[in-house]
Amino acid sequence: MSRLLFAKSHNLRSVLSLATFSHSKRGNFFQNEPKISNQFEEDPFLREQLQLDIPKEYLKEIEPDLLQFGHKVATDIYDLSIECERNVPKLENFDAWGNRIDKLIVCDAWKQMKNISAREGLIAIPYENKFSIYSRLYQIAKLYLFAPSSGLYSCPLAMTDGAARTIQGIGVQSFTKEAYERLTSRDPQKFWTSGQWMTERKGGSDVSFGTETEAYLQSEGKYKLYGFKWFSSATDSDMTITLARIIDENNQPSKDLTMFFARIRDDNGKLNGIEIQRLKNKLGTRQLPTAELLLDGMDAFRMSEIGKGVSRMSSMLNITRIHNSLNAISFMRRFKFI
Repeated sequence: MSRLLFAKSHNLRSVLSLATFSHSKRGNFFQNEPKISNQFEEDPFLREQLQLDIPKEYLKEIEPDLLQFGHKVATDIYDLSIECERNVPKLENFDAWGNRIDKLIVCDAWKQMKNISAREGLIAIPYENKFSIYSRLYQIAKLYLFAPSSGLYSCPLAMTDGAARTIQGIGVQSFTKEAYERLTSRDPQKFWTSGQWMTERKGGSDVSFGTETEAYLQSEGKYKLYGFKWFSSATDSDMTITLARIIDENNQPSKDLTMFFARIRDDNGKLNGIEIQRLKNKLGTRQLPTAELLLDGMDAFRMSEIGKGVSRMSSMLNITRIHNSLNAISFMRRFKFI
């Protein structure tokens, strides 16, 4: 019997050695794909901290929402994040007839992330203020669950929250009234996101020294902006807050910067004096559309006092820095649990 088995085995090896096609040998061990479960349910540290910080009468209402959202970020939202990574943004500068169109193409999953953000109140929660000062903590808990599954949609949300807080802090003005209502809306059809355009070629992190964008007065409070923004994330946003130097009657730029509000597109859907030069070829975060933008007469409104742009922008930066820290912690937490 053993001789017969040996003969069969030997004959099989002989056939395989002569065969034109065969399987490659890749070993026997293959690691199973990590699976994530309800991200709120499996995080005892988050639940314990919320129990310590939020009054029971509020937490009783908040916890069911966090529980359902914890399931979503581990299932449907997580699947959308994978689609965002596989289908990165693209830019079409010209149509087939040579017309400049600067068409920014993002995947359907990225668009769905915007709708989810609105419905879940990821920006709206602290501005609704339903749970008093604990509303911001409630929002932070949801963002903490969302960020690792967001496909980097957490970036435009950070700037959107910062923009809403800045408008709120200065006081809602006639030209920011609609924007504030949209930034803080739960209705996906109304919800806006915001950009935060500061970085320029010359500036780097030294915004005060390096900003070359110029603002020319058109009428009371309304300006046209000309400049080049070097690193503008979430280019598909609906509005932006930016900095520029006001040009005076002697055609001289101001020493200090002023903060401006602008819509990205006009009522007809055309870019508002903006040319998208190119998308950044980034090492990471490729699912996020980050671009170099030429401002060629962008209509904008002055938000801050003249020359007080940097100090006014600081409130926006404080919010975005909280988001950045939150994102870093949430990603580390996800890695640990996997």
